[in-house]
Amino acid sequence: MVIDDTNVTREQRAPSIAEGQRQGARIVGYFFECSVRDCIARNRQREGHERIPEAGILASAKRLVRPSPEEGFDEIHTVRVLPDLGFEIL
Repeated sequence: MVIDDTNVTREQRAPSIAEGQRQGARIVGYFFECSVRDCIARNRQREGHERIPEAGILASAKRLVRPSPEEGFDEIHTVRVLPDLGFEIL
């Protein structure tokens, strides 16, 4: 199962983690480490309905809690956004 969503709080992630554990899945998270400034800049490159209102980015950033193993993750990888808009997985 892959969950492609912005789950910024432990409470938002908990149901998916619990279901994965019930199914015996290995729980792997990818945390995208990106400044709010960079998120807004990348968002401005989107068009149409893919562009998110800046207020939504700012609200999510305020609620963001970095994932931790205590939540039930077996692995957590950090993904850094590179200046060329590529990614680096640590």
